[in-house]
Parts: sequence; C-alpha cells; structure tokens
Amino acid sequence: MKEVKLPFPDMKACNARRQMLYRLRNDMEKEGHPTFPLASKVSMSCIYELPDGEKILFFNHTKTPAPPKPFKVYLWLRPRDLQDEDILEKAGYKIPEVPTLD
Repeated sequence: MKEVKLPFPDMKACNARRQMLYRLRNDMEKEGHPTFPLASKVSMSCIYELPDGEKILFFNHTKTPAPPKPFKVYLWLRPRDLQDEDILEKAGYKIPEVPTLD
C-alpha cells in the first residue's frame, strides 16, 4: 500500500473515523488477529487539502486552526515509514510548528 485518501465532509467526521480505526486496531492486537502486524504499520492522519494542492496535517492536541475555505478534508492512510519529515515536505505536505510550553 502506498497511500489512501478517504474524503470526509468535515474534520469532526474524519477524526471520528480515525478514532474508530484506532480502536479496531487495538482490538485486533488484544485478540491476536493474524493481520495485526500489518495493521500496526499503517499511519492514520486527518488532513486539510487546499485548492492549490497544499496539504496541512491536522493535530487535534495542538488545535490546528482550519485553513481559509474552500478546502477538502481527508483521512490519509499510509505506511509508517513515510512519516519522515523530509519525505512529507517533498510530497507537498506542510508540517505545522509545534507550540512551546511556557
């Protein structure tokens, strides 16, 4: 699998589906499901995609603001080994700055 982008009407629906998939993966591990090792290698992120093709990762814990409309919302599924920042940036994905804890 290279990557899959599933469209959603809004970020709330995207996050709900992502959390459901995380719970399913956790249940697979508890049950010793034979395909759990494969499922554990998949990264799931909600992204905004702007009309010009720019993609912005959504981080719930940092309260990423919604970009100016219009935009599309996707659940982005990809192998974990694609999480390297250089690869993401070369693919056109913008990684938000991590806020400081003062």
